[in-house]
Amino acid sequence: MSKQSKENLILLYLASKVVLPRVALAALRHNGVSAVLESLNTEEGIRNAEKVLGKTLTAKLTELKDVTDNEVFSLATEYVERGVTVIFEGEEKYPENLYDLSDYPIILYCAGNIELLSQPSISVIGTRMPTKYGLFVGEKYGRTFAQSGIVVVSGLAAGIDGSAHTGANEANGKTIGVLGAGIDIVYPVKNYTLFKQLKETGLLISEYPPGTPPDRYRFPERNRIIAALSEATVVIECGKNSGTLSTVKVAHRLNRGVYSVPHEIISESGIGGNTLILKGDAKITLSPQDVLDDLNLTVFTNEKRRESYPFDSDEARVTAYLQKGKAHYYDLVSNTGIPPAMLNTLLMKIECDGVIAKLDAGYYCLV
Repeated sequence: MSKQSKENLILLYLASKVVLPRVALAALRHNGVSAVLESLNTEEGIRNAEKVLGKTLTAKLTELKDVTDNEVFSLATEYVERGVTVIFEGEEKYPENLYDLSDYPIILYCAGNIELLSQPSISVIGTRMPTKYGLFVGEKYGRTFAQSGIVVVSGLAAGIDGSAHTGANEANGKTIGVLGAGIDIVYPVKNYTLFKQLKETGLLISEYPPGTPPDRYRFPERNRIIAALSEATVVIECGKNSGTLSTVKVAHRLNRGVYSVPHEIISESGIGGNTLILKGDAKITLSPQDVLDDLNLTVFTNEKRRESYPFDSDEARVTAYLQKGKAHYYDLVSNTGIPPAMLNTLLMKIECDGVIAKLDAGYYCLV
């Protein structure tokens, strides 16, 4: 094992035992964690540490300065057994985009497919108290981005975040949930199913050690990672003082694209997004394709989008029939076996996905 690898493991151990602010993590990493712990054996070393870390944190680290190799390796083994991958800044797998932050995370705790960190991504964010319209649009953007080969990034919160993740999952796409708590903490609890899905087929990441509770102040910290990780941020729906706006501020600072979906002017739930458009702080977007075209980020063609539908799904039956050419609504009813009430809704969904188009006189065709 290299010296740096052992230093990382010691830092990982300390972070699991003591709440280490990022500035403390950076100081320990810069000065060498082993050297700092060794210096705590002398009064001068303690005084020097207190100048940087403060008395309380220095006292806690002094209690841990004699950590053994067995303790360090035991924790690393435990993380592996629990399916937690740890990435340190400076390592090959660390996402390049995060270096744009002046306060980039020193440690990332991950569960899932870490290869997603190096793929093109767009964040889809918004209020925790959305309207039905907001939920519908959030799913639509998440689904279309995923069908286009883009990783959907959000915060796994209630509301718009959850709808964006859900849309991506429905398209069998990839999505990253950035947590404001430890990688093992499901918050909110009602998103347990989404949490499990992302862990199995997408990715969960956090800068906080496992077991860290979802304290309020952690969410603005989490938001900076969402903004930095993505090529652009799309605001679906948010109020005047929504926490969503903190993500937008970071995106602006990092010169990332910001887009906003317009909302009813009489609705408080959408005034934040509308104001972004009004002030020129966000480009207006009327469809997911607007964003993809503006960023030139489309990875998949419409053919690939069609292939993303499960082969035995109703969507696949409709698109397979339309591969023969345009077809009338009643032909689709007769040849797909899908009841009219279900088919109406399904055709609207597939049209929103950008896979089919409605023609005159009740005809449909593939795009």
